[in-house]
Amino acid sequence: MKWISALFYTLFEMSYIISAIRSFVFWLKGSYKGNDIMNQPYQRPRKPLSRAQIAELKRKRRRQRWIFRTFALLLLIVVITVAVLAVRSLLPAAEDDTIGEHRPETLTQTLPHEEEEETPSTTYISVPRSAIHEGNLILVNRTYACPESHGAELVAASSLPSDAYTLNEDSLSIDSTTLSALNEWLGAFHQLYPECELVLREAYRTAEQQQSMYDYYVRLGGKDYADQYVNPVGYSEHQTGLAVDINYRLANGKIAGLTTEGNYAWVTENAPNYGFILRYPADKVALTGASYESWHFRYVGVPHAIAMKELDYCMEQYIDYVTLFSYDSNHLKVSGPGGEQYEIYYYQATEDEQQQVPIPYGTTNYTIEGDNVQGFVVTIRTDAGAASNA
Repeated sequence: MKWISALFYTLFEMSYIISAIRSFVFWLKGSYKGNDIMNQPYQRPRKPLSRAQIAELKRKRRRQRWIFRTFALLLLIVVITVAVLAVRSLLPAAEDDTIGEHRPETLTQTLPHEEEEETPSTTYISVPRSAIHEGNLILVNRTYACPESHGAELVAASSLPSDAYTLNEDSLSIDSTTLSALNEWLGAFHQLYPECELVLREAYRTAEQQQSMYDYYVRLGGKDYADQYVNPVGYSEHQTGLAVDINYRLANGKIAGLTTEGNYAWVTENAPNYGFILRYPADKVALTGASYESWHFRYVGVPHAIAMKELDYCMEQYIDYVTLFSYDSNHLKVSGPGGEQYEIYYYQATEDEQQQVPIPYGTTNYTIEGDNVQGFVVTIRTDAGAASNA
C-alpha cells in the first residue's frame, strides 16, 4: 500500500541523514584528536611527564569524551523526533489513499470559491386580503353573499357568437372566461348532435334583475315558494357572472330547462371536462339549500370541476374538503381530461392586509383564488405542458 511505501521512503531518507551525522561526528572526533596529546603519535619526550600532568591529560580526555557522547545523544534524539513526526504526518495521507484506491488516479484540485447561495424552495406571492372574495371558486349561497367586487370580467354574450346555441336575450352578459369555456363545451356537443338545439336562458344578473325575479316567484307562490327556486338579492350565483342556465328547444318551439335524458345527457356528463359543475344536484339539496336544477351550471375551472365529480361533492362540500390540504403537507392531485396534472392546496388567510401565499419556487402556471369564506385555493399545473400554458 502507499503508506508503507511512504514509510520506507522516509526511513531511506533517514539513512542519509544518519550517514551525514556519522561523518560529522567522525570529523568532530578528529578535531579533538588534534588537541589530544594522548592520541598523537608517540614521540619520546624530551622531558618525562609527571604524574600530575598525566592525570590532567586523562581528565581532559574524559571531559572531551563526555561532551562528544552528550552531543551525539542529543543529536540522535533530534533525529528520532524528526523521523517520528515525519512518519505521523504521512500516516493520515496514507489512510486517505487507501480509501481512494478505487478512485481515478487523476488528481482534481479544489480551488477556493465563493459559497453558493442555496436555491430557495418557496416563492411568496403577495395578494391583498380582499382577494378572498374574487375568483372562480367563490362560494355564493344563502350563507355567503355575492361580493360586490368579485373580479369577473363581464362581456356581452353576443361578443363571442357560437353556432352551438342561441341567446334567449341579446342583452345577456357573462364572465369572459366562462363564455370561452361555454362555447368550447357546447360546441363539442353541437358537433356530436347538431340536430339538438340549446338556448342560453340566463347568465349574469344585476341586483335589480335578481330582485325582480325573486318578487315574481313570491307573487306566484309566496315567499317560501320563492325561496325554493330563487335566492334573495345578493345571494345569487347569477350575480357573479359565473353561472349559466341552459335550456333546450322542444319540438313545438318552446324552451325548457335542460334535460338529462337522451342526447342531452352528454351536456351534464361532460361539463367537468370544460370546467362546469351541476350546481344544485338532486341529492345535495340539504347542503346547497336550493332545489334540484338540471339546467343551472357554475364555472369553477377544469381541475376543480373534475375533482368534485370524482368525489361526488357539491361546491359546499368541496370548499370545506380542500381546506384539509396545505402547502407544507399533502396536496390534492387531479388529472385533467387531456392528461394535465394539477396539485391543489389551501392557504388560510391571516388578518394582514397583504397575504403572502406560498408556491413552489420556479412555478409559472398557477392560480390563487378566493373561496369567499376564509382563504385561498392555490392550483398548480405540474405536467410538462405547464410552462407553455402559463
